[in-house]
Amino acid sequence: MPVQSARQVTLTRSRRVTLSLLRQYAVERSIRLARHGLTGPPRAVLTECFVCLLMVVLALYGTRPLARHLASYTLHGPDPDVYIWTVDWLSGHLLEPRRLFEGNIYFPTPHAALLSDLSLGTALLVAPFRMVIRDPVALYNLGVLLTLAFGGWAFYRLGWRIAGNRAAGLLVGILAAFGSHQLVHVYQLGLINIGWMALFLLALDNVWEQPGRLRALAAALAFSITALSSGYYAVAASLMAVVYASSRIRRVTRSRARALALGALTASLILTPYIRAFRWLQNNEGIERPIEASIEQAFQPRRDLTSATYLYGPLVGTHGQRLFPGIAFLFLAVFGLFRRPNPWRLFLLTSIFLFVVLSLGPVIKIGAQEIDAPYALMFRIPPLNAMLHPYTFAAIARLLLALLAGIGFARIPMPRPTVAWIAAVALGLAETAGPGVQWKEVPAGVPPIYDRVPADDSLAILDLPPDRGDAMIWAARHRRPVINGAGAMSPRLHARVERWIHRDWIKPSRHNRPATIDGSRALRQLRRLPVGWIIVPVGRSPHLRSLRIAFDDSRSFERIAEAEGDVLYRLLPEDADSTH
Repeated sequence: MPVQSARQVTLTRSRRVTLSLLRQYAVERSIRLARHGLTGPPRAVLTECFVCLLMVVLALYGTRPLARHLASYTLHGPDPDVYIWTVDWLSGHLLEPRRLFEGNIYFPTPHAALLSDLSLGTALLVAPFRMVIRDPVALYNLGVLLTLAFGGWAFYRLGWRIAGNRAAGLLVGILAAFGSHQLVHVYQLGLINIGWMALFLLALDNVWEQPGRLRALAAALAFSITALSSGYYAVAASLMAVVYASSRIRRVTRSRARALALGALTASLILTPYIRAFRWLQNNEGIERPIEASIEQAFQPRRDLTSATYLYGPLVGTHGQRLFPGIAFLFLAVFGLFRRPNPWRLFLLTSIFLFVVLSLGPVIKIGAQEIDAPYALMFRIPPLNAMLHPYTFAAIARLLLALLAGIGFARIPMPRPTVAWIAAVALGLAETAGPGVQWKEVPAGVPPIYDRVPADDSLAILDLPPDRGDAMIWAARHRRPVINGAGAMSPRLHARVERWIHRDWIKPSRHNRPATIDGSRALRQLRRLPVGWIIVPVGRSPHLRSLRIAFDDSRSFERIAEAEGDVLYRLLPEDADSTH
């Protein structure tokens, strides 16, 4: 008994000492957090939730009225049709790496998903929602909202890191993600995938400050997702990594060099399948752009320093690329330059200058003389010769300028943090608020004629004309192989088929002239593809009535079914033409 009582006393004393030490640690931590403007984890969590909710609200406002019609409407123009298919395919094959870059469009071309920007970042954001959202249109619309909100949150975190102030970070997030240029290009999903680029810069800074394997792998992963979301952002992230390291070259240590090398090696390994697949397309399908197209779409300050916002649109015009950042935006950026030094300032200034030069395109005019610009040198390196619009680099410069504006905002004395938050939101809304988006209606399901197509996935369907955008939506829904495609680039044979079908079949029909089917160049090219069935969508495109008559009279096609005016034909073997 006496021995047992002594043990109990000892245990009781040790517990008291432990509890006392824990209380002392908690008090000291609370004091440290209070010094940095924080009172503990609950407040930090509430702040993050507020920022995320605000970014979602701004995404809903910027894309209004899309949120009210997620399943029946989508953004206007041809680009959303492509991205609807892309997001559906990628998010549905994330666990099948061998099929990730493939697709049921442009059949049977390998790596068909790479014929337009992948937007993998959006596919990752919407993947958890596939269990409850089955329709590709609703999934894409949700992806647009999440991508915008995620971009705002990521730049908020980056702005907070650079400016050292949460309110300044919030302003950066609003200016970066919801600026006029971003919302004008909300139809191009690849161009609004800016969030992963912000996370890459954050991860890169983490590696620099505290080198380690996990931090290096996180940076490699963020870079890889950035590169697989947009080719332009892949180039931008690579250049920014070089500029970041160069601006801190005097502080390079062995541990930092090892961590950066590990990150670069890991990113290279992750991207190797993508690079190989894209190089295969370039070597076998000639996937590249003429440099003349880049000259036309280079950044032109007189044309492109405009705005679609309520505040600045009447002042600078609403044409061009809407790259005018805003007067308060510019003032804060300049103010941030001339205040006390910031370790990011040299990186931001160098990167902004570099991207503005690249945005000028392949040729720079100095008076009457034209000289080759750095963009032209970069364009000669495959796969960079698939780029099209240099003005995107000016948009990236604008994103970095928002970070300078955040530094300037953080330098303005505020009576209390609440006032700073209110000022950041008010200023951000004033600089970015503008009209909503244009939209179009998308019918539910697929046209009934698709239900009449025989079940044979060894042969593909062609819904005329080959480049019709809504065929991409139907392909995402029925998942059958199709000849149709509407990506940024086309395989060689599919491009020829598309060209000759328009010349020999579609153009005469639009002018109410009889089209020649048998013996036409379009049919000869089409037979080189594994086509089984052709849909003449007279019900959806009444101007193709005369083309239906031509198909009915053809010896090469057999009429199988009709539904709501659309007609389905079977392509007969070549030796059956004479007996049909």
